[in-house]
Amino acid sequence: MNTLIPTALQKGDTILVAASAGAVDLKRLKTSMDLLKDQFNFRVPESIDRRFRYLAGTDEERAEEINNGLRDPDVRGIWVARGGFGLTRILHLLDPEPIQNDPKPIIGYSDVTALHAWSHHHGLRGIHGPVLNFLDTCKQEDLEHLTDQLLGNHQDVFCDVTFGQSSTASRGLPSEAKTLVGGNLSVISHLIGTDYQLDTSKGFLLLEDVGEKPYALDRTMTQLMHSKSLDGCEGVLFGDFEKCDAGNVNGLDTVLERSRDFGVPHCSGLPVGHGDRNKSFSYGGKVKVLGDGLVLVDPLTEKR
Repeated sequence: MNTLIPTALQKGDTILVAASAGAVDLKRLKTSMDLLKDQFNFRVPESIDRRFRYLAGTDEERAEEINNGLRDPDVRGIWVARGGFGLTRILHLLDPEPIQNDPKPIIGYSDVTALHAWSHHHGLRGIHGPVLNFLDTCKQEDLEHLTDQLLGNHQDVFCDVTFGQSSTASRGLPSEAKTLVGGNLSVISHLIGTDYQLDTSKGFLLLEDVGEKPYALDRTMTQLMHSKSLDGCEGVLFGDFEKCDAGNVNGLDTVLERSRDFGVPHCSGLPVGHGDRNKSFSYGGKVKVLGDGLVLVDPLTEKR
């Protein structure tokens, strides 16, 4: 399948705000959009505040919102308003046909990992980055980094990344560029056995999570191993594991301990996730690990 690289946005382009998962806080959404009002035109659906139980509307409503954005030539990007839960419920309702002729960036993280997995399955690179509702918590450098990427002006760089090697690892780090996928560990585990299970063979897997107890992280990591989801994986990269500690047991230490049994190189400390940093990267882009631990990612978008 050909890789579909999203077309870069231009200043003033229209971005659809999609309420695809949990219900949206309108006050916080406006605060976040105001941060980029000089860069982009945000199209907010009139029904953005709809609710269905803990979701931002029914499955059909949320899926149709994304489908309309993918079909509309005036919409140049889709930014998911918030995470929570709900995207795995609607993947089968999404229409991939429009992205073949008009690939556009889809932006988000956390529960949006499911939408990125769907996009990746159909060949489209996504942008793993902050959901719109939480831009007001982003560091300025991360917000500028993402804006530059959307405008096609920036190459993504992760610095100070040092890989460890498990005692059972049968190979070292690859010298050539490899595909990077990943996102929220819990969501990725729930995609196992579906059409959207991530293929990590001959690529890197980035993982992060929030609010999961160490025993739950242990269970999920073990599931990845026993399901052979990591067969052929070139390396596992760990971002933040925010609010994942319990007592004297550390969540990040737990996933690192389990990763040593995977037989692949691994590292931690990437500024990605629900913590203080959430640096965006190209979901499905190529990365290359240099000798000093620098990870380079392809540009997220292509200029028109």
